[in-house]
Formats: sequence, structure tokens, C-alpha cells
Amino acid sequence: MGREGIVEKLTDRCKSFIEQILRDPSPHDVAATSSAVREKLREIGAEVLQAKMDIECERRRGVACARCCEGATLRLVHTREIRPTTLLGPVRLRVRTFRCGGCGEHSRPDDAVLGVPRGGHFTDDVRELLAPLSAELPGRTAADLLERATGVALSPRGVRGVIGRVAVDLRRDREAQEVVDERAVSAALERAGDGPALGIELAMDGVMAHVDGAWREVKVATLLVREIDPTAAEVEPDKRRGRVLARRYTSVLGGPAALAQRILLLIREAGWEAVPVVEVLGDGAPWIWNLADAYFPAAHQVLDWWHLAEHFHAFARARFADKARAARWVRAKMGALLEDRV
Repeated sequence: MGREGIVEKLTDRCKSFIEQILRDPSPHDVAATSSAVREKLREIGAEVLQAKMDIECERRRGVACARCCEGATLRLVHTREIRPTTLLGPVRLRVRTFRCGGCGEHSRPDDAVLGVPRGGHFTDDVRELLAPLSAELPGRTAADLLERATGVALSPRGVRGVIGRVAVDLRRDREAQEVVDERAVSAALERAGDGPALGIELAMDGVMAHVDGAWREVKVATLLVREIDPTAAEVEPDKRRGRVLARRYTSVLGGPAALAQRILLLIREAGWEAVPVVEVLGDGAPWIWNLADAYFPAAHQVLDWWHLAEHFHAFARARFADKARAARWVRAKMGALLEDRV
């Protein structure tokens, strides 16, 4: 069937579905109708997706495969069908495999263009939706919500596989970015005598994560290496801080001392021993300030804005019976803080 025929067929399907929904007295309430519309649209969407991928696979058949060896011949080994799962359900893709007559290597040039998963059976749209769910919820709960919202069902093993692939991709991207960051910091250190100094800003917190079947507190830290221009004291507050050259993230399941040792190790491995920790940001938890006093005593300690705002609101509620007056007081004080007038 040609493209025009596919469009006509899908258009007729959509028209038929719309007429059926609008004329059928059942379902009649908003929730039932919403569910019916969603299921039908998912079904039609899957047909549109398959039609589109059939066209793209056919188009790929006429695209030559790049040679890995100069002058070597490429032989088409086979074209096989794979069925990765998308948010609209499984989709059929026909991808080609070639063999190089020079080095003997096999290549599948269609995979990257068509979005074939590098590992596992789920495409990037499924991974992108499941990953943040699994970061906040146990795997079984995340999979249940995904199935109820989209119809895509994953086993516990499938969830672990998707999250594992996301972790591998993130780690690879992070490692590539770290190489760029280290070069930027090294270049800045070499010209430190002629320009802005460098400083590390350290933020720490404790978060709850579902690890090995139980909720456990994970202590996390973010490090920013920033240029500090001593001549910028008179400029606006939002322009004083300078440019961020590098970022690092770390976490431990242990206590504050374990996190401190991990931070020191990270600084040493990155080659930043000559860059001082100039600021520690925290939410007010005593362990953060105790860690800063013990390991980074010269750093400026800063309570983060949102936790500070919570204390301002609590104080205002206790001091003023009038809610409007309390709100005005908070706005005035927080505004003064933003302008360094406190």
C-alpha cells in the first residue's frame, strides 16, 4: 500500500472512531469516556507509528552502508525483523546487517537512524518515562504506574534492565563531560596569576532512596568549580559569581564522614587539590555544618534559600495573626536577603 493509501486508511479509522464515541450513549460519564478515548487513540497511534516505521525502513533499503575499510566490499548478510516496545506498544522494524570483506566486521547502519535500542527491548521513550519514576518509587510501583498510564507492561527484570541501560548511558555521558571539565579547570589554573581565581562550591543533602528492597538515607553532594573574580565586588549580585567550569556529583550510603572522604577523593582524582572549597550550601541539618567545620573550616556556610524561606513563613505565622500582614513581612525580608540588605 502506498503512502496515500495509508493516509486514507488511517483517516477513515479516525473518523469512524470519533463518530462512534460521539454517538454511542455508553460510555456517558467523563472518566469512562476518557478511558475509552485513550485506549482507542493508543491503538490508532500504534498503527500510525507502524506505518511510519514501515516507510522509514523501506527508505533505508536504498541507503548505502559506509565502508569501515578503504576499498573493501560490503556484503548484505541479511535483513531481519526486530520488535522493540514503545509507549504505544511493540513496533516491527526491518534492519540490515552487512559484513565487511576487508576486516570481516559486521555492521548494522539502520539501528542508530531508526532508534533501535542498544540494549534490552524498550525504546528511548519508555526509558525516559520510567527512569524518573524509578528514581522516586520502588521498581514494582513504578512499573505499575507505567502500565496503568500507558499500557506498557514491564516485569521486575525488565525494569532493572531499563534502569541499568539508563545508568550506563548517563555514566558514559558524564565521563565524557568530565574530561571536558578537567581540561577547563587545568587551563584556568595555568592562568590563575593573570585572571580570576577558582573556588569550589559544595552542596550536601540527605535523601531517601529505595535500595535493595528497603528505604535508606543516601547522603549526596554536588561540587561546582567556579571562577571567582575579586574585582567584581561592585557589580550586581547575580553577576558576581562567575562562570562554572566543572561539576561533580557523588553519594554514599554511609554517614557524614564517609561522604567527606568521598568528596576529598573526588577532588584528588580530578586534580583540584589547589582549588579551595569556598562555600558549603546546606538545608540546616547539623551534620552538614559539622562536616564543614571538620573538613572545610575556611568555607563560607550558607543556608539554602527554600529552607530559609520555610523558617521565615513559620516565624511570620507565629508573630502575625493577620495572614496578609504575615505575607507582606515575608516578602519584605526575603527581598532584602536577595539584595544583601540583611
